[in-house]
Amino acid sequence: QSSRTLLPYATAATTSGALPTPAAAPLGAWSRPRPGERVNGDAYFLSRYHTSELFAVIDGLGHGAGAYEAALVAIDSLSQWQGEPLDEVFWAVHDVMRATRGAVMGACILDREAESLYYAGVGNIDFRAFNAPEPIRPISNNGTLGMRLANIRIWTHKWGEGATFVLASDGISAGWDIGNYPGLLGKTPQMLAGVLMRDYSRESDDATVLVVR
Repeated sequence: QSSRTLLPYATAATTSGALPTPAAAPLGAWSRPRPGERVNGDAYFLSRYHTSELFAVIDGLGHGAGAYEAALVAIDSLSQWQGEPLDEVFWAVHDVMRATRGAVMGACILDREAESLYYAGVGNIDFRAFNAPEPIRPISNNGTLGMRLANIRIWTHKWGEGATFVLASDGISAGWDIGNYPGLLGKTPQMLAGVLMRDYSRESDDATVLVVR
């Protein structure tokens, strides 16, 4: 019997608004299309297999129907995950996206029992970690999934209870500083995601932020 669990709040690119999680859930998200667009070219994804969890934020190039379709293809590939390592996840997404306009993506595998986090990014997805056992400052690979990808670097780090990471598309301005919000890291991940969406989302693009603790 498979131990794969697709969490009930895993989403496709059609999602707009808040992630429907209980108040005490260790994650939160907000996603919305560019104002005036009917579909969202951003997406976020959550899944669990055995003790590991896969989290991703996808940004289809541009916005509108083409970006939406690209994000859906990425989500469909991610939904097949059964514990494969992160480099295989990225190459699989890259292969199936060749018929689309392409996308960028940041993704991580978190194993809470092993206290380990693995991260990789392609393109301009912002990843930040707070209160982790060691500094985590990964650098994304250059390229576009479905179009141009030379290699995938996996960043491996220790993880611990109380640590928090944020994944955001470039529809969220990178100018935010958690130091400007005293006490916010002590609030729920959903509140943190909501504050970043409220204060830093760009009107010129789709926007998505995913917070995991």
